[in-house]
Formats: sequence, C-alpha cells, structure tokens
Amino acid sequence: MYKIILFIWLLFEFLISQTIIGPGLTRVNLFDYLNTNYKTSTTLGYNQARDVMYSIIDLEDDNTLKGIYTNYTITIDPNQDPRPQTNAQNMNCEHSWPQSMGAGSEPQKSDLHHLYPCRGNVNSSRGNKPYAEIDDNDTDKWWRFDYYETSIPSQYIDEFSEVDNDNGKFEPREVVKGNIARGMFYFFTIYNDEADHNFFEEQKDFLNLWHKQDPVDDIELARTLSIASYQDDIVNPFVIDSTLVKRIWYFNCYENVT
Repeated sequence: MYKIILFIWLLFEFLISQTIIGPGLTRVNLFDYLNTNYKTSTTLGYNQARDVMYSIIDLEDDNTLKGIYTNYTITIDPNQDPRPQTNAQNMNCEHSWPQSMGAGSEPQKSDLHHLYPCRGNVNSSRGNKPYAEIDDNDTDKWWRFDYYETSIPSQYIDEFSEVDNDNGKFEPREVVKGNIARGMFYFFTIYNDEADHNFFEEQKDFLNLWHKQDPVDDIELARTLSIASYQDDIVNPFVIDSTLVKRIWYFNCYENVT
C-alpha cells in the first residue's frame, strides 16, 4: 500500500516530523491561514474519488480493502471497476463528516481527506451521529468485522466500534480514533461555511482527546500524501502538524504548544 508515497515518506521523515505550519499564528489567525492555504480547488468527483480510494489509496499490497470502523476486509481486483466489487461485498464510502451536516455538495462530498471505506450496515448504523465516548452500559451495538454484539464483549473490546441509538452517539474503535479526529478538524476548518457548527461543538472535546491519545503513524501520513497527489498536492495539515488543534482551539499563551 502506498508504495511510492511510503518511499517519499522514508526520504523526508525527519523533515516532516519537524514541520510547524503557520509558525507564530494561533486561534482565528491560524484557522484563517489554514482555510486559505489548504483548501483544494480540485477533487475527483464522487465516482472517481471512490474508485481511487478503493483501488489505490486504501488498497493493501495483497489487494485487500479494510473498513474504517470494524476492520471488515474484502478482496478486489484493482484492474477491474472497483465499485461493483465493493458494492457486491457490502463495502461503501463513509463520510466521517456526514453529508447531511455539510458534506453533501461538491467539492467537500468528494474530498478524500475525510472519506473512508466502510462496511455498508456499519455506515448506516453510524448515520449522521456525532462521535463520542460512550459508556459501555449505554452501547446498543458493538460492531467488529462483519458482525455485531448487543452485550459488552468479553474480549477484543478495543477492536469494536460502538453505537448508542438512544443518545445518538457513535464511538469508533480505538486504533482509528485519531485518524477520524484529524479528518473532522480538517473538514470543519476547510469547509467552515458549509459545516454544521453545533455538530462540531458537541464532539470537539472528544476529537481533541482522540487526537492526543492516537497520534499520527506512518500509514496515516502516507495516506494524506497519497490523497494530496490527486487534490492539488494539498495534504491534511492536521496530520502534518500535531500542534494545530491546540493552537487553534485550546491555546493558552502561558504554555509551549510545541
């Protein structure tokens, strides 16, 4: 996966790890800087974006494709049209920022920085629910691979995504929480005029927590670089610079944010 991009990453690992975007800027000034400098003018359109995501961006070396929330895994032939293959195996496209909350029009509908492969019924289960930490006793369904449980799992509990239908909340599995958070911060910053602000505010603190607890790894960095090659060479800045969230939303002038 991401063969060329991973090679580039190995060459520039040290440089990227030291990147501070908008040095000296904080709060609204930094927010506006990102909105101006990291907004792509080119997306692929929804059909082609999904094709590229399924057959290039997220395809593993063994031609497997994994769902973001449950690690549900399918195999596709990258030389064939990917969407009929994914549809036949109950895999579709998740908008981490839901279409009904501001991602329903172009270009944001097709912006790969917040799109992920997802098992279809898990996508439906999430719907447009905000992300949150859910009390285990409030969870209605625990999703893992291609199945769900309705009681607290006795093992592998961190590998499950959770849905609380009564309170309208969704909690991703532990290993992708930071990825999800950085995609959400990206969307709200870049598409601020279209984004539902109340939707963002009710989950912002959870997203910040996940951003800190689940830092960027090589695969997430490679993914944003790969996506950038299709979108004006523009990365998700929240993947490149881990200080952005704090400097915009949680800045304290008495603290060193680096």
